[in-house]
Amino acid sequence: MIKSAKIYPPPPQSATGSDSCNYCIALIRPKYENSGMAPALSLGYLSGYLKANGHNVLIIDALRDNLSNDDVLAILKRENIVLSGITCLSNYANEVAALSKHLKSSEIKVVIGGVHPTFMPYQTLTASGADYVVCGEGEIALLKLLENNFSNILLDGSLIKGVYSLNELKDEDAPAIRADVVENLDDIPYPDWEQLQPTHSAYVPLWWTTKNAPVAGIMSSRGCPYSCKFCSSANFYGRRVRMRSPENVLGEMRLLKEHYGIREIRFADDNITVDRDYIDSLCEAIIDSDLNLSLFTQARADRLDDKLVKTMKRAGFYNFAIGIESASPTMLKNMDKREDIDAIKTAIKILHDNGILITGFFIFGMPGETKQTIKETMDFMMNEPLDLVSVTILTVLPGSEYWDELKGQYTNIFSQAYFSEVNYVPDGLTTEEIVYAEKQALRKFYLRPKIIFKLMKYIKFRYISHFLTRMRYVHFFDK
Repeated sequence: MIKSAKIYPPPPQSATGSDSCNYCIALIRPKYENSGMAPALSLGYLSGYLKANGHNVLIIDALRDNLSNDDVLAILKRENIVLSGITCLSNYANEVAALSKHLKSSEIKVVIGGVHPTFMPYQTLTASGADYVVCGEGEIALLKLLENNFSNILLDGSLIKGVYSLNELKDEDAPAIRADVVENLDDIPYPDWEQLQPTHSAYVPLWWTTKNAPVAGIMSSRGCPYSCKFCSSANFYGRRVRMRSPENVLGEMRLLKEHYGIREIRFADDNITVDRDYIDSLCEAIIDSDLNLSLFTQARADRLDDKLVKTMKRAGFYNFAIGIESASPTMLKNMDKREDIDAIKTAIKILHDNGILITGFFIFGMPGETKQTIKETMDFMMNEPLDLVSVTILTVLPGSEYWDELKGQYTNIFSQAYFSEVNYVPDGLTTEEIVYAEKQALRKFYLRPKIIFKLMKYIKFRYISHFLTRMRYVHFFDK
């Protein structure tokens, strides 16, 4: 157990936006269609790390600030910045490619990083015209690239690990190794919150629900040891978990509350409860701190028990998002969830009995899905004491097990609507049936008085338009 929970590391110095002529690189999140957003943590971490190593960084969040590609280019020219790094997930890879081409046309150098280029480096380079991609976590690779005058070839002729151009990748089958990682996460400074602007009015909390605003997200760990076939996170982090110390996490929480007025924290970890000793220590540190923040987290059902849930509630956790995916034992086995339906039901009961808000995540359309398994899942949603649900259609993601297992059976869709479109159809079902199932599940669940009243309590008025936009994406209002 932690004995020094009230010793907090000082926050690292963050950007002020001054001395713009000295910026050496701009880190960019592009604009794309969306129904909600959170601060770009990946850019915040990169900025904090690069600045701690002597570099000047400007974060340009085109999504948050509603900036066109022309707007982004104008900022770079105004600030005399010729180096740029763009973050890229598969759901906005097309927008990244368009922005990269636009910047390259004005002789801005471009490196693209994130999950998508990690698993599709050659495709990303050819689609975007970028100078480089970074495969894996970006802190060390990007720092070395800047220190080497934006060349991935070192003086001894070797390559910076994880950094590739089309000179090294000749086709999509060319092997690409991952960049080195910072093993001790405490060695990475806090995200550059000054530039991320955590209280910006454009940010919308995950699933539009909140107990207290403003809300900010943090990560206490990186990685996941499990092997769910629909997910790419485990492969991105090499199926292992690294954790920040509870003291380090608490220091960031204190910074967010005292400097920015944050009242609720969303933990963005894949599996915050994977290590029981760690979550116990973290909760003890939070309880001892008297920060009194509302906390939201994702958790695996089989990692919860009554004692842990009670401890987490004392620390301030009021909402747990549980990845249920399907109520069919056959489907859970097919997706290698390594969790059975009885464990999920037990966890839901424990959370409900402790007065915790429960958000259930479900996915329709995975291999083996049938009309019967869809019905089992819908019945489960209606009969279990869930407070909120997210129902999505399977997207076969680069880096997931399904990406290789189902090769040739899906189409590649790299746009935001991608998460609401069918790009794979299991045997025995049609595209129309999968879309209809998503719509019906959401309608049946949400069009109940008790759920409507629950939404009225936890969805702030300012987020209603974003909630309705998302409902349109998932066909809720379709005939």
